[in-house]
Amino acid sequence: MQIDLIPKTRDIAKKMKRTRFLLVSFSVLLLAAAGLLTMALYSVNFVKGNTIKNLDKEISLTKKELSKYSQLERNIEATSSGLESIKEILSSQDDWTKLYKEIETLMPKETVLTETSASRSEVTFKTKTADIKKVAEFIFSLKNHKIKVGKGDSTLEVNLFSDIGVSNFSKETKNSTTYYMFDVNAKISEEIWQAS
Repeated sequence: MQIDLIPKTRDIAKKMKRTRFLLVSFSVLLLAAAGLLTMALYSVNFVKGNTIKNLDKEISLTKKELSKYSQLERNIEATSSGLESIKEILSSQDDWTKLYKEIETLMPKETVLTETSASRSEVTFKTKTADIKKVAEFIFSLKNHKIKVGKGDSTLEVNLFSDIGVSNFSKETKNSTTYYMFDVNAKISEEIWQAS
């Protein structure tokens, strides 16, 4: 019997070539797939990065626009609050005109009311003057100002203001003139509402 070893060796060599070819082909395909996957992920990240940058720009622009509206909202709230105070004064049955006329008679010359806030029982005056002596003069006149209450023989004089205090005292100089700003807080006598 004769053994032919060459054909088996050829078959083994053919199988090895096929196996190598398949391994190389599979490796190339695997590398190509990895390359494509890497490129896809890179492009997705690039697009996401650009989208994030664009969104950040839009957010900053929106914030700028909203800051304008927040200032407007504060102005509206302040106006609304002021209107509520006016509405309260107008709807009350108290005669605020009498109180303000009394205050007008007490104000020293060269002293200006810059703001007034009042309730039925308390008042705050924000004032400004160029003469420091006017501060003391104003407080003295508030402490000693009396109003007449009652009718006929039962007329009494009572102090219009009590518990008078000064706060937020400051000064500023403009055009070589010094101005003194101060707040005066006082309780209002209930009798003014009955004296009307």
